[in-house]
Amino acid sequence: MRDEFPRERVPVAIGWISSTFGIGFGVGLVFPGVIVDVLSWEWIFWLMFAVIVAGIVAVAAFVRESPVRSPGRVDWAGAPLLTGGLVALLLAISEGRVWGWGSAAIIGLFAAAVVLLVVFALVEKRLAQPLIDIELLGRPAVLTSNVIALIIGFGMYGAFTLVPLLVETPPQAGYGFGASVTEAGLFIIPMAVTMLFASPLAGRIGTKAGFKLPLVLACVIGAAGFVLFAVAHGEPWPIYLGNGILGIDVGFAFASLANLVVGAVDPRQTGEATGINAIMRTIGGTFGAQIASTMVTTEVVEGTRFPVESGYTTAFVLSAIAMGVAALVALAGPRRLVPAPAPHAVAAR
Repeated sequence: MRDEFPRERVPVAIGWISSTFGIGFGVGLVFPGVIVDVLSWEWIFWLMFAVIVAGIVAVAAFVRESPVRSPGRVDWAGAPLLTGGLVALLLAISEGRVWGWGSAAIIGLFAAAVVLLVVFALVEKRLAQPLIDIELLGRPAVLTSNVIALIIGFGMYGAFTLVPLLVETPPQAGYGFGASVTEAGLFIIPMAVTMLFASPLAGRIGTKAGFKLPLVLACVIGAAGFVLFAVAHGEPWPIYLGNGILGIDVGFAFASLANLVVGAVDPRQTGEATGINAIMRTIGGTFGAQIASTMVTTEVVEGTRFPVESGYTTAFVLSAIAMGVAALVALAGPRRLVPAPAPHAVAAR
């Protein structure tokens, strides 16, 4: 978007790109349920493989090469250090509940992650052409956006994990609706629909008032959605409504974070800056999903294998608190985004 569009159109264009996540998100939630019900779960991966191949062909055929080039070389030292550190961190978070948070394996993975990432930062500072410019991460807009992405990921991905489990729980447990895999996906369709409209709207708001406003609104709206889940999940309609509210949150957040990061860096640094932001969201999401799952599965209904209802309530409240914290961080961030120079004004290198 930054390469192809005039500067004044970039924020809304990024919003439209973010809104397409809503379409894919909705299809990705419902379609696999149909596949599982009709075929088998293995077919999900085969069909996704076909989609990826089609995507590769589409990129090769229709996406033009970027006019903005950044001379450099492959960072053979930084790449394995960053990869190893992230793999160790995400594996520890993902398996902590199963292996035991105090187990030697989990502690060792966390220690390895810290060591590898610290060494990575030290190595990158010594290179003339690093994989990631460490100083870039300290810029106020970039730092704030990454912290918010971490917190939002923590709150949002917990909901992505819990809502399907909640609605699939049979009523015999005292709550839940006994939904099938396909029906559970339908409960989250409102999120995909509202994302489709919220993302471009956030781009338009940010163009006029700065992206701090839609980002704060995203966090406040998200907190409201989780409060609704916490206090009213005994009927289907609050689940549908809550997911629609969270769709506005996700749409505003994704579009705002992307624009904040893009507007804060040189065009040649767009890739690494947005990539790190996505990594922070993934780390937060992985951690949030595990913490939420731990809260829910701590206690089960007597005589069944289903979690008690209070576990879901506590997890939703925690997500609401996380979104509130994210709103405070957003308020403490840069007052207004100042767009970077138009990319086509930068000479190709």
